[in-house]
Amino acid sequence: MGFQAQVESIFDKNGFVPLVYPRAHYLRRFFYLVKLFFSIPRNSVVFFIHPLYAKSNRIILKWLDRKGCNTVCIVSDINSLRFKEQSLDTEFAYLKRIKYFIYQNERMKEFVNARIGEKDSVNIEMFDLLFNVKDAERKNTNQVVFAGNASKCPFINELHTIGAIQWKVYADTPVQEHSNLVSMINVPGSDQPLAGSYGLIWEGESILDISNFSGQYLRWVSPLKLSNYLLHGLPVITHKDAAMADFIIENKIGFCVASLHEIPEKIKAIPGNEYQLMLQNARTFSKKISSRHFAQKAIQAILNKIRG
Repeated sequence: MGFQAQVESIFDKNGFVPLVYPRAHYLRRFFYLVKLFFSIPRNSVVFFIHPLYAKSNRIILKWLDRKGCNTVCIVSDINSLRFKEQSLDTEFAYLKRIKYFIYQNERMKEFVNARIGEKDSVNIEMFDLLFNVKDAERKNTNQVVFAGNASKCPFINELHTIGAIQWKVYADTPVQEHSNLVSMINVPGSDQPLAGSYGLIWEGESILDISNFSGQYLRWVSPLKLSNYLLHGLPVITHKDAAMADFIIENKIGFCVASLHEIPEKIKAIPGNEYQLMLQNARTFSKKISSRHFAQKAIQAILNKIRG
């Protein structure tokens, strides 16, 4: 179940009514908007997930604003951080009139607020993933997992150059194997086990840093990879400047590096009891991630702000 589907399941569980814009003749859609405008009470709370791709959805937001509704934007991604051809100003333009926000983390909140103004908001911290995985026995070894989209993460073609690490890459398409790199096909949303000692959270073109355009995405977002690894009970590794770096260190669920070349020595320096604590903490987060904890908490927190 994807992020949008699991959030919708929480709304359904809490008695929210979905707004489904009809895919029909324009007159039918027009009458739907008119009915919507007159049927929704003033001060209703309406949630939507950004990015919005359909112009019709933005029209609905305008109508709801005129009606005096409390609109809440859940920021699930920022496309202009991923795609060079997309403009930040264009992506954020319609968000300026939105009253309430659920951001991923404090960095993202600061990033967006700098462009649309200060808003009432809460942070979701990380995404929930509503599927169960089998608990696995793990030890502090040099086996590191990467699970992600190969086409968006060209750095994986350099992983084998860090010879002291045994890499296991779970990707949507096969990658070139080496003596220290095994390629596996990723099956999103399944109970497919991730075998290893750590999960790698990295973006971009280089194993040296995240300063390139696609790499800097990590500085602002809470990647789905974080939830995925923790769901599998895997401690994590990420860049020291990533948005979630402080969260990872404070909660003792992994460690941070400036370059992937630092990983072998970092792993060697971690005592067995410290790794076991990371495992224990990762498993604690796993239970929360699979039970809608983070989305439910954020939704309730923003409702409390709206209701005063």
